[in-house]
Amino acid sequence: MSTKDGGKRPVHAEGQSKPFIRAVIFDKDGVLVDFQRTWTPLIKRVALDVAEGDEEKARALLMKVGYRPAQDDFAPGSIWAVGTNDELLTAWFGSASQEKKEAFLARMARLCETTDPVPACALELMRKGMEALKARGIRLAIATNDTTASARRMTRLFGIADLIDHVVGFDAVARPKPAADPVHAIAKKLAVAPEHMAVIGDSPHDAEMARAAGCALFIGVRDGTSDEATLRRICDHVVADVVEAIALVPRISPAYPGAAG
Repeated sequence: MSTKDGGKRPVHAEGQSKPFIRAVIFDKDGVLVDFQRTWTPLIKRVALDVAEGDEEKARALLMKVGYRPAQDDFAPGSIWAVGTNDELLTAWFGSASQEKKEAFLARMARLCETTDPVPACALELMRKGMEALKARGIRLAIATNDTTASARRMTRLFGIADLIDHVVGFDAVARPKPAADPVHAIAKKLAVAPEHMAVIGDSPHDAEMARAAGCALFIGVRDGTSDEATLRRICDHVVADVVEAIALVPRISPAYPGAAG
């Protein structure tokens, strides 16, 4: 099956046997973390600081990276919704000195790694679902366009660090999402081929990464940064949240031979 842009979708055609899912890759923000409640207040503070207290300039900076004043959120696919700190830097400081750029990136990394994330759903349900996948012998990983350190800190705060086998941030690969590099890094670490992986995400970047790597499935969640219409165009399955996405995996894929449970 192909997308409108001609790209190959990570979907198994009707009548084919169900794929054996041996690993699940989670996006972080918009899937495990409530994106708007965690990151919208932070970027507003940063923009006001960069604008030296000028609220009009701060709003202009925010709108450059996808801010929608009427909704008080960030548009699906926008720089702040799915991009990296490097992309934020380019949007705001295209002609700044190297020293200023490095200082900004260092500051953003510190902020991302010290901001307490708000869970996208009840943590006990998130953990219970992940435990069920692990009992089936399924490996779990995170691929994010946040820093690796920030993602690892989130797993500790959410009490799921012991369940996550590998974490890949934008700073751990040459090309972050939407490129396939994060999946390839996870595949190498876990010794699981992409065709036995499912990706759970909330944005076109996640879907494009899954497609580019040849993953078996892409499951989209509605409580992230993309609207329903966007998700329907890019996903093999659309569900309410990460808990429903986790529960869907065993229904899509039989436990592979030798798995417990």
